[in-house]
Amino acid sequence: MGGNAFRAVLAASACPRMPPAVYRNLKTRLLSKLQDLYSHVAVPIEAPEKLDYGDLDFAVAIPKIQTSEYPSNSSVNVPHQVTLRALGATHMVPMDGNRTSHFAVPIQRGEWRFLGHEEEEGGARQLSESGELFYQVDVHVCSSVSEWEIYMFSRSYGDLLLILADAFGSRDLKLSEKGLYLKIAGHPPFSLSVSLDKIMDFIDLSMEPWRAGFSTKQEIFEWVASSHLFDIAALKLGTRKVKPDRKMYWQFIEWVKDGGAYVKSVVPKSIPDQEDREERDKRLQDLALDFFGKREEFDALQRELDEKIVKAQARKSYNGTIVGEWTGLTGKWLTVKKIMDKVRERVGGDQATIQMMQNHGEEELKAIVIEVAKELTAPPLSTEGNALEALSVSLGNASFTSSLHVDRVET
Repeated sequence: MGGNAFRAVLAASACPRMPPAVYRNLKTRLLSKLQDLYSHVAVPIEAPEKLDYGDLDFAVAIPKIQTSEYPSNSSVNVPHQVTLRALGATHMVPMDGNRTSHFAVPIQRGEWRFLGHEEEEGGARQLSESGELFYQVDVHVCSSVSEWEIYMFSRSYGDLLLILADAFGSRDLKLSEKGLYLKIAGHPPFSLSVSLDKIMDFIDLSMEPWRAGFSTKQEIFEWVASSHLFDIAALKLGTRKVKPDRKMYWQFIEWVKDGGAYVKSVVPKSIPDQEDREERDKRLQDLALDFFGKREEFDALQRELDEKIVKAQARKSYNGTIVGEWTGLTGKWLTVKKIMDKVRERVGGDQATIQMMQNHGEEELKAIVIEVAKELTAPPLSTEGNALEALSVSLGNASFTSSLHVDRVET
């Protein structure tokens, strides 16, 4: 059953699953209501061969109206009270921004009779504690047309997105309703593309069959396997944890195992069919970066992140506290900083400093630190002092020479 979003106010039995005829009638009725509120409105394409439906999902984008009566906190969604009224709902779980809001729309008594499902409605009302029934209608707001297109694609045909993510994704290359991106540890995802057409070009799947519609799951499976990037080994190597109730996904896995798909040549062809996960992940990442023209941007970001890591490691293993302890200058931070700067300059930077400690331990670096400390902290001689020292040396030499001369005369 649907109704999971309204557990606090409605029993689960109050939102029955809908027969296809009831679902289609509700979709047609509410579609026009939402089209008055948003410029882009659609229902993700349902999975083929589905017997019933728990709720009705809409994807919308670009509000047409804002009202002073019900001001919205977001520029991307119509005020929730306006949507509630347009749908004829009596309960809602509102979410501002590009998120999903839930609405409970009452099912009028006898409504299903005209659609040939009077018996099912009667049975559902008997199960409901109050005898009242509701449709759960979910409205997902997208912040842009491109986000709306990808969301529509990702939510269409049941578990298709899960299948594509497993078949063409990797440990770091991810396909989701937000687009195609690379995961980077300790950093926000690196976007490769939010264009559905470009993403499908990369995956090498024509959108024509998708737009024309699939009549069976078999047609969907064959479409996925038609890509030259499709690799059965990737599914065997995959570690995705998918719930058992994702039946279409597991049916696809079984279809592959039963030989329903043919092994396609791996791109590039110079790479053998048998490759470990790390090699495959790296290959897909390189293909994606080059295809979307993101190589230079990604490499620059990677260098920036590597530098941050190096600096963090340097601060941990080579810092003012440690240098102060080595030199006996704890608390004299200005002097310690000068020593550290000079050592970095002599060694060749933070990376070279870390490399030295990794290869030789801290003793070699410590010796350089102490040597630099002696150079920088040795007391300088003044100009007057230098002159006196030179004079002293000169007088000393003259006295020594005179004594030699006297000795010779006396002899």
